[in-house]
Amino acid sequence: MSLDHIYRREAQRATGGRQHKGTMAVTAYNPQIHAAKGVLLPSMVETGWVPLASHHAGDGYGVMVGPNAGSATDLDGDWMDVEFENGDPNTPIAKHKHFTQADNPPVVQSGEILVKHQTGGSTLHKADGSIVTTHKDGGQHMFDADGNHSLVTKDKNVTIDAGQGSQTFTAKSHSFTADNISLKGAVTVNGQIIQQNGGLSSTGTIAGQTVMSAGKTVQTA
Repeated sequence: MSLDHIYRREAQRATGGRQHKGTMAVTAYNPQIHAAKGVLLPSMVETGWVPLASHHAGDGYGVMVGPNAGSATDLDGDWMDVEFENGDPNTPIAKHKHFTQADNPPVVQSGEILVKHQTGGSTLHKADGSIVTTHKDGGQHMFDADGNHSLVTKDKNVTIDAGQGSQTFTAKSHSFTADNISLKGAVTVNGQIIQQNGGLSSTGTIAGQTVMSAGKTVQTA
């Protein structure tokens, strides 16, 4: 027997007990420990709880994605790579989710970063620096490449609740367009109230100069 043959045989013996990289179809997920159970393919061997790798996580913070669990017969849960530290079958870790032609990933252009939920909501960082957050129903929260900010709710309500805090709006100009504008509580105006069309009504006292080119001011108290 040649020395090369002996070396090869001993190397095979040393590595024969190692568990090699495989694929796991997820059948259960435990969010408390961020681990999944599943079956290894193609052997169909059931696993115990396998920790899920994360790009960045620790001490109660991080980027976490909960996998979709399916049945062990239909194998319709997420498919993930499973690796074993130093080939030890007792130290598995699930890493990357698979995608296929039948399970296509979202399209991302060069230089873009996209986080998209399976219901359709997403946050997209574009190559030009703009940011678009889109709700599954179509509403969008947007920053363009110059930092201009816009919000489109697609006929949904907008509520800002500061509780016992305060809200401050500072701008060169403000424009409000609505069928009705209702103000509740004391209103203080520093400067002129210029009314071009329509009337201005109050259940309290309007103090100061009011300039109106059309309409009238109505004071009920």
